[in-house]
This record gives sequence, structure tokens and C-alpha cells, in this order.
Amino acid sequence: MRRHGGGSGDAGDYTQRPPASRAALRATFGLCCRHVASRATDRRPPGRRGAVRARRRERRLLARRPHRRDLRHVPPPRQLPHPSSIRHVGRLALLVDRGGEHRHAQPSIWTDGGGHRGRGPVPGTDPRRGALTTRRRLLAAAAGAAGAAVAPGVIGAARPRVVVVGGGFGGATCARYLNAYDPDVRVTLIDPAARYVTCPMSNRVVAGQLPPEAITFPLDHVGSDHVTALAVAVDAEKRLVVTAEGIVPYDRAVLAPGIELVHDAIDGAPGGFLHAWRGGAQAVALRNAIRDMRPGGVFAIAAPDNPYRCPPGPYERASLVAEYLREHNPRAKVLILDAKDAFTKQPLFEEAWRIRYPGMIEWLPRRESGTVIAVRDGVFITDFDEHAIDVGNLVPPQRAADIARDFDEGRGWCSVDPMTFESRVAPGVHIVGDAIEATPMPKSAFAANNQAKACAAAVVALLRDRPPPAPFMMNTCYSLAGSDYGFSISGVYDVEQGAIRGRAAGQSPVGAPPGVRAREALYAADWYHAITRDAFGVGDPERGRQVVVARERGDCAICHELPGLDETSHGNVGPSLTDVGARLDARTIRQRIVDPRRDNPESVMPAYGRSTGLHRVAQGFRDRSVLGRTDIDDATAYLMGLKGSG
Repeated sequence: MRRHGGGSGDAGDYTQRPPASRAALRATFGLCCRHVASRATDRRPPGRRGAVRARRRERRLLARRPHRRDLRHVPPPRQLPHPSSIRHVGRLALLVDRGGEHRHAQPSIWTDGGGHRGRGPVPGTDPRRGALTTRRRLLAAAAGAAGAAVAPGVIGAARPRVVVVGGGFGGATCARYLNAYDPDVRVTLIDPAARYVTCPMSNRVVAGQLPPEAITFPLDHVGSDHVTALAVAVDAEKRLVVTAEGIVPYDRAVLAPGIELVHDAIDGAPGGFLHAWRGGAQAVALRNAIRDMRPGGVFAIAAPDNPYRCPPGPYERASLVAEYLREHNPRAKVLILDAKDAFTKQPLFEEAWRIRYPGMIEWLPRRESGTVIAVRDGVFITDFDEHAIDVGNLVPPQRAADIARDFDEGRGWCSVDPMTFESRVAPGVHIVGDAIEATPMPKSAFAANNQAKACAAAVVALLRDRPPPAPFMMNTCYSLAGSDYGFSISGVYDVEQGAIRGRAAGQSPVGAPPGVRAREALYAADWYHAITRDAFGVGDPERGRQVVVARERGDCAICHELPGLDETSHGNVGPSLTDVGARLDARTIRQRIVDPRRDNPESVMPAYGRSTGLHRVAQGFRDRSVLGRTDIDDATAYLMGLKGSG
């Protein structure tokens, strides 16, 4: 028996070694002489004096044969082994090496004499399977100077900081993709709310088809940090974001503030009339008002002129309210007072109204009734007429949110370079989503989501002094004319000569059979599930358990205790995960999965969400992380549900 790596002397520090020459083992595994098993396997470990003599002999040997220095393997500083090549064994770490390719060890259950358990071959039983090094040596090679692991190109540099203002589809997506594209970027999300209520599907809340909780999503693990405060100004010269709670510095800022409703454009607004254009409490209040409307009453919605958020939104709302009234108030009427003479998807909506709600919905374009210019109690006043109503839904004109007003040059919407979404008037400030001029892209959730991804890629490239990639963006917008009646429009966009250009477009056909409309309604629900998952990191706990337990995925049971597994099926090297959801918040859990060295620079837990700054990466995992964003979201959701027996 031979002590391996100078351990503490308990049974777990000894491993059985087959006969092998020092030169062969050194050449195969790159270990220095004092860590290679002797030819005589029953030789007792040398004492302190013997170890000193061995080191002196090694130095003399290397002095006579300088080329031998190349055989000594020292991992690059501040880089950890890739998860595909590391196995933890009590206080030891097993690096699997087979013919130059670093792969997972064949699974089996083992226990050492020190009470530690794990999976993988018993360490040291087959030198062809792996080389063993102590945790102390691994940490010494990996840690380097104090601080978190960084990509090779920025070792020693401070982490660049990007501040994202706004937690909607644009801001949340940008924050998540900044972390995904470069985990070394510190991303701070600023939003006054801890949860975001979406505009998509809010019409189903108004129509009583969904509860408000179904369109509400947490922001607690979107960025590296979340400042729950209202951002009131951006000092582009000093690179500071001013909030109601203090000042946040940045290297680059991304504004995704959304829209501001211009109530003063209409005399008497809001005057008790609901817009419900941001979801939340107003959507619930409008739902209740429609439910309590008198029999045979009139529900009126005033649609603004272009541009505004969600162009088909007013007409979808009118349709879904009509569906509700058809069942609960069949003599009621729906009136649309439009500030335009045409609207998006008009043939599809009008076809649905004729089929589903004949005689119930009346659309009055600007040329017939004019624009709503004033509101009074129970009356919408237009340029040409006055309309008595029972429930009014006034959607006023819109412009970029107040914090972006310094960058809109008085036009109401911000002008940006579409290659990077950087403001044309404020270097270092990027703007995405509804607040920008991006014609022909509409002001929609999907457009903001795609712009945010392109912006995140450009920001990371600019921070690393690389040319930004050319953006390629899409938009798909589903609309519902009934709970089982849907249709869509889509577009593909790129950038040419400093402007966004539409390259392809499509729309659901007029005259499609009911089965097609029903399937598109299902597609709309699937689209919403996919985009909210992408933007806000909404995970699936059931799938997350599969990610955590599966040996080819997270394989967390190799070091941690998990519920539902017997004690011989998991290790106890790391802390138990049976109550991790009660001890840690979602942001911390997610960060420890992505890169545990952010919290603990000396951690030897693999970084499952990194693809750079790693060491000994298996061929199949090069240039990609072990777990993707969806896997990490699912694993986080599962672990958040582990609250322990209490």
C-alpha cells in the first residue's frame, strides 16, 4: 500500500497500485516523480527526510535532462477541469484520461475507508483509467490569485459590468443572454418590481379566461444582480444609472424601459377609463367592469394611431370580450373607435367577427368617426360624434418611457444603430424593445426578445474588443379571435446599409377551415410558454429532476444527497440538496450551477454553464457548456422545490 498525495493518514488516503515504472506513469499521466507509485507496491511511504531526498533527486534529474520538464503537467492557472473530466472522491479529485481524450468514468458505487461514497471506478485500481491528484493540488493549480474564474483572454481584468434597465421581454432576455454569452460579465437588472406581468395574453385575463397569476413571472434570477428600484435617469457621460435608491455604475447600459402612455393627448383621460395596456391590476379591473356591465350594454375600446405596443392588441381584446359577452350578455355590443383607417391582420379579424360574432362587433375607422379627442363620464367624444358607452377601454397614444426621453431627440422614439442597438446620441447606451424606432419590426414581445439577443451579442463583442456579429431577427405574432380560434403573422429581418430590412413575411390564410384556426390557437399557447421560458427562465421541475439525477447530464448525486435515492446511490462529499430550496434563493442556486466559483473561488464543483476558461475539456463538450440554458432553468426550478422534511 502507498500513501497517495501525502494525505492525513486515514484509510481513505491509501490506494492500491499495480506495478508500473515511474517513467511510464509519468509519461502517461504527466505526474511528477513523488506522486507516481513505486514499482514495489508494498513499499512503505517515505518519511519527511525521505521525501526531501526524493525532491533533491528529482531536481538533479531535471537539471541533467531539461526536456524532462515538459513531462511535468501543471494546469493553467485559475482554470478548473471541465465537468466531463472530473470525479470527486472524498477529499480527492479524479481526472479521467484515456488516450488523450478526457471522458466520464464508467459508473459504479464505491465507498472509501473514510466514510465517503461516490460513483466511478475505485481510484487507483487501473492506471489506464485515470490519474489521481489531491484536492489541495487541484486547488493550488486552479485558484491562482484570489477571485473568480475568468476567460483566458481577460485573466486579471475586472469583470465588466452591464446594467439592464427594465425587466420585460427585452430587458429580461438581454440580461439572461448576456450571462449566457459571457458568464464573466456582471449583469445588473434594475426594475422596481420583483415580478413582471406580461402584455401578451393579458387580453385573456380581461376576458376572464386566465387568472392574472398565469401571466406573472419572477425576476429573481434573470441577471447576476437585481436592484429593485425605479431607474430615473442615465448619465451617459459618467456612465451611471440613477435610481430612486442610489447610483449604479456601468461599462455599458441596456435600456428596455418599454412605453409611456400619453394620457394628456386626450382631454379628460384617464378620467376613470381603463387602459389595461400593461396587464396587472388594470386588466383585472377591466375584467370586473365587463362582468358587471348591464344587460345589453356597450363595451367600447379606443385604439390609438401607429406606432404603439402590440398593434393587433385592441382587435384581439374586442374579439375575446365579444366571446365572453356572447355567453354571459348576448345582447351586449362591442364598439371599436379607431384612430386609423386600417389595421394589422384586418381581413383575418373581420372574417372571424362575421363567423363568430355576427352583428355584435362594430369597427369605426377614422374616416367615418374620427379620433377620440375627449372622454366624459359614460361618453367617448370623437372629431365627428359622441358615443354613449357603459364600459370604456381607452388605449391612449404612446411614446418611449420617460427614462429614454433624453435619447429620443424629441421624436418620441429612440433612434439606434441596428447593428448593435447602441443609441445614436449616447455612446455606451443600448436600447431595445418598444422604446425604439425599428420599422418594419413591430413593437411586440417577440421583436423585443429577438432585438435583445442581438444586442447582448453585440455588447459582449464590444466589451471584448471584437466586431459585433450581424443581427438576424424574426418576429411572430399570434392573435386570438376566440379561445379556439387563432391566426398569426411573421417576418424575418436583417440589417442592410444601417437600417433594418424585412426579408420575408407570412400570414395565416383567409378562409382556412376551423381545424386550422383551432391548431393555431394551440400554437399561440405554446408560443407564449416558449417565449416566457426563454425570457424569464421559467423552469419545469419534473424535467429538472431528470437533469439533476441523470449521469450524462448533471449527475449531482455523485457528490450530493438527493431525495428519493437510497444512501448507496449518492455521495456525501458536498452538502445535502434535500433542503437547498429552503436555504438558498433561485438566483444563488442558478449561479452555483452555472459557475460555482462566482460565490466560492476555491470550489471544485464543475461549472455546468460555462464554455470558456475551463481545463481538460472532452472533445464532445468543446465550445459548449455541459448544460444549456433550458437545462439550468429546469434544474433550478427542481432544486427550488426541495424544502426538506420541515
